Amino acid sequence: MKARRSSFNFLILITVLLFSGLNTFAQTDLELYSKYVQENESSSTMLHTYRDKYAEPDYENVSLQGAAYQTLFQLIKDKRQAEVRNVYVSNTDTTDLVKIFKLLRQFPKIAVLSFSTGYETRIKKQYSLPEDITKLPNLKFVRIYGADNLNAADLLSTLRKIPLLRGVDLLDYRNEIPVNETLPGQLAFVKLSTSQLKNLNTDNDDWRFARIQQRVGVDDNPKDEDLLHKLANMKSLEILDFQSCYVTDGDIFKRFTKLRKLTIEPLLKDGAKFVTSLSTLTSLKELSIKGILDTSQSFSDLDKFQDLELLDLRYITRFQSHPEELENIGKLTKLRSLAMYSCNLSFCPDFFSSLKMLESFTFKFNLTNWNKENGFMLPASLYILPELKSLTIWKGISELPSILNLAKLEVLDLNYNHLKSVPDGLSNSKFLKSLSLSDNLFEGSLNNRWGDFTTLESLDLSRNKISVYPEGLQHLYQLKYLNLASNNIIKIPQLHVNTYQLRVFLIDNNKLDNLPENFRFYKKLEVLSANYCGLNSLPSDMGSLRQLKEINLQGSHLKILPYGMGSNSNLTRINLQGNTELQEESIFDVIFRSPKKHFLWADLANTGLKTLPANVPWERLKFVLELSGNHLKTLPVEMAKMEWFNINLRNNPLPVDTGFMEMEITSRADAKIFFQELGYKTKEPKVNSNEMAISMTKAVNFLTRYHSFEKAVKYAKKANELDSNAYNQNINRYSLGMSLYKTKNYKEATLVLNKYILHETHIPSGLINDIELALSASFNELGQKRKAADIHAYFANKHSKPQSFLYAALDFLELKEIALSNKYLDEASLMSKAEYDRFPGSKGFYIYDYAEILLMANKPAQVVKLFKEEDPKLTGQNRAYRDYLEAVASLMVNPDNYEQLKKEYITKLNNNGKMKDWNYDNFNRWVKASDRSSKEKEYLYELEKLNK
Repeated sequence: MKARRSSFNFLILITVLLFSGLNTFAQTDLELYSKYVQENESSSTMLHTYRDKYAEPDYENVSLQGAAYQTLFQLIKDKRQAEVRNVYVSNTDTTDLVKIFKLLRQFPKIAVLSFSTGYETRIKKQYSLPEDITKLPNLKFVRIYGADNLNAADLLSTLRKIPLLRGVDLLDYRNEIPVNETLPGQLAFVKLSTSQLKNLNTDNDDWRFARIQQRVGVDDNPKDEDLLHKLANMKSLEILDFQSCYVTDGDIFKRFTKLRKLTIEPLLKDGAKFVTSLSTLTSLKELSIKGILDTSQSFSDLDKFQDLELLDLRYITRFQSHPEELENIGKLTKLRSLAMYSCNLSFCPDFFSSLKMLESFTFKFNLTNWNKENGFMLPASLYILPELKSLTIWKGISELPSILNLAKLEVLDLNYNHLKSVPDGLSNSKFLKSLSLSDNLFEGSLNNRWGDFTTLESLDLSRNKISVYPEGLQHLYQLKYLNLASNNIIKIPQLHVNTYQLRVFLIDNNKLDNLPENFRFYKKLEVLSANYCGLNSLPSDMGSLRQLKEINLQGSHLKILPYGMGSNSNLTRINLQGNTELQEESIFDVIFRSPKKHFLWADLANTGLKTLPANVPWERLKFVLELSGNHLKTLPVEMAKMEWFNINLRNNPLPVDTGFMEMEITSRADAKIFFQELGYKTKEPKVNSNEMAISMTKAVNFLTRYHSFEKAVKYAKKANELDSNAYNQNINRYSLGMSLYKTKNYKEATLVLNKYILHETHIPSGLINDIELALSASFNELGQKRKAADIHAYFANKHSKPQSFLYAALDFLELKEIALSNKYLDEASLMSKAEYDRFPGSKGFYIYDYAEILLMANKPAQVVKLFKEEDPKLTGQNRAYRDYLEAVASLMVNPDNYEQLKKEYITKLNNNGKMKDWNYDNFNRWVKASDRSSKEKEYLYELEKLNK
């Protein structure tokens, strides 16, 4: 995505560059940092968002995921290598990875490279990035996501070999960086976690821009001021963004002599005078302070920042009790931008009158207990600021004074307020370009002189209760972005002239039957979104709109699409989901007959399609095709000629296993497999053995998930035969092991699953129980009962689950290893009690499992005591469970009293009913293997039968 920033932020950037006298290299550093490291605010108008998204593709940004080869080969074929600047690589196969990086060497202008193996699908063993990354001649920034098995020492060594590298982002890299390792010495900007910064040796580093952040649940001990000292030792630091920054002695900020921009979320030691200490930063031009919940922290020294041009205050509770400290902002006369978020105000003092240079003010979510009767008002002096160009107020006002005196206002954002009328004077604003009034209380018709808003380029009136199209909007010929979504509009007036500049028109969730006549007059329209309007037809002249890139018509009642729409080669996205009455030939004409300039994302889900066309140029079609929920029983064999695949065929009556349907087709190899499953004998698409092996291993995972176990085993074997290296890199051993177990290949199942649990660094919690039971059952089937017991013991000790301790105890009891059985039964009862005590609100759920384990641990008296002492309301939720377990416990305490106990239990059964969904298996195993007398065992079985 291209960086988005308001015109004001761009002005600041240029000013800083000129002021600092930076050379070209330094400018590039700042641009890269701003674009890829620093979090940018959303743009001043929604128009910019859509302009960035739907700008003519320039091939600058390339994503290499499931179809990496196809994407790269297509770019090379189209001779686009020199246009690529930013590449994202996501891959789970190291063999594939080497080939990808070899191809990337043909792209000489790559400046930014991001690498990820994701968090769920990871490369299964330690690996290094291919050496070819060091041969990318223009590479300046590297970002690593996930990649927890990417060797850290090798990674840093590789980074040090990239000659022009200027920045790295390792924040989301999941492998631990070794202590005292170093980053490349020439780096100008970094994005790191607190633990990464702690481990690094930074003695010789001279970073100019840094972003440091604590990763929740990953980085421990955030209260480490040594991190701040490390950064203070770098005399070159100009921009610092430090989240969870521990501050004990504010004097440390005196050492940041060149710092001109600071964003900080501090963790403060008691007694630290944070704002006072920051005021020693004499070079500071921009300051953002976040998350100070300590109400003792005074902000009375805000006036010390005399040269400040930007101030951003977020999540600060002090101002609720001391709003007068905000008055010091009025002394910062050089301020150009002021933002306040979630500062819990009940009153805002007047500090605006002296801010003559202020160009931007943002005020969001600052009021406590805000409602439409709140009556909160911002000072009147705000509305007469001579230089104010951008004003944003969210959840703060029920009415707005006249803004006639804001002579230079360009952007007004009043979303999420309680406005019932449009502010006076707006139509007289000579420079107003963007107006946002979403989520207010407008109803019926807005009787404003909308035709007078002649300078307006962006208007958002969405999520109100407007029922009449605002009169005059159809005369705003310069309007480029119009959002009327989620209102009650039933009709749009006819268009009269062909000079409209509208690019984006959002009208979703209204009550329209049709769109206006002469729709062709929106000749520059790029985005039309009319989802869930209930449209019965589209304007016949809509097919002449050649600039349309996105069309969203989900949930309509269309029967035919306009003639000529299919010949629009600029189309990149069309959503027809849920249009069940659409004629197939009309869909074929728009989607399949004519290739588009770029990839087409076409959502045809639930449109009732029964066939796909055969006689279309499949070899030239490139799209993401959503076909789920239709009535397709076959596919045209000609589809195999496609060069690029990304197709979803879920929930169609195609004669293939559900696993293949759920897998989706994201590569030529996937397509080859799918067509083979359909019984097609075609040479297309052409795929090598490596690609087939990778797709087949992926299929194993989906086939197992949807219980096609025999086919999963077959595909795993075939993948191994085709390319054993690709197979070993990509096979999901959990899926394969479970399929082997389900197909009674017990010996192989134990080998595969054992390898999985020994080598997998992180096993998802949802899989642990499946693996344990499959392994133990397999060993039992093989007659290796001691190994089955050892498996339960391993999982019990590794994952501390009461059920695993119980299984181990029962296995050892059956093996007559009484000491081990008692050990694991004691552990099971202790852990079950811990669960019972840990969740007071769920005791009524845990008490019965705990009681059963106590019985198997030969502690029936404790069960009797437990039920006597526990709240009857709690155990009464499942009274039948309590009755049964109490009866068993009483029997075990005094077997000679069985007949009397039995009569009492039968009475309880008649009053409270029998147990439902209770599993007796574990208890019966214990009864059978225990040293209880045969008569007592007979009584216990009889109590069970009474319940059935």
